[in-house]
Amino acid sequence: MRPENRNERTAIITGASGGIGRAICRALAEEWGNLALFDIDADRLADLERELATLDVQTMSVAADLADPRTIVPSVAAVRDRFSRIGGLVNNAGIIQHMALSDTTVADFDLTVAVNLRAPFLLMQKVVPDMLSLGWGKIVSIGSSAGKSGGASRQGVYGASKAALMCLTKSFAKELGPHRITVNSVSPALIETEMVKGLERFAEAVPLQRLGQPGEVADAVAFLMSERASFITGEDLDVNGGFLMD
Repeated sequence: MRPENRNERTAIITGASGGIGRAICRALAEEWGNLALFDIDADRLADLERELATLDVQTMSVAADLADPRTIVPSVAAVRDRFSRIGGLVNNAGIIQHMALSDTTVADFDLTVAVNLRAPFLLMQKVVPDMLSLGWGKIVSIGSSAGKSGGASRQGVYGASKAALMCLTKSFAKELGPHRITVNSVSPALIETEMVKGLERFAEAVPLQRLGQPGEVADAVAFLMSERASFITGEDLDVNGGFLMD
């Protein structure tokens, strides 16, 4: 059963030190007592921990390159050693490379898929046993409108990796639903972060006539990670101001 005491609820957030990641951490701090912050940038993680120190939440930083599958097992084990069983996972880490088909190398392809698809798969694989033992769990992955539309020009591999992640979400939701583990995704588009620098001109294509804010994505994630979404699984929630309607 879901621990009644929030101090017994532990969630991993990947890509924690980025714009959306930071907002997710702040949003989850209300209901999750323990947050494990995964990111490749140790300095930005330290800064994030200082920021979260003002909130009523226990944190630990795990500096890990999720493109390397060898980091997954020890990273999850470190969280388990510190906080015991893991009940939540937010697969937020991601990369995008704007490259034409003719310029995309095998290494470029492999890196995008490693971070955007393989790492979430491996993390889910490693934390689900904890959720099974708890009889409860919450998994949210960050998809993208590019995973539905193909994205802008020169985003083919990125869009494909996100489409695959969103497909995994639906498949695992079916598999894990009987165990009270919900698996959902959130698909942002044109959120004001480092990733979309230079794309501000596309705000006019958004029906709400502006870029989205990281906190608006975080609110959607926090909802899906809460008991308010206890009867929602296998869903992809668009956060894009109407940029893509499906």
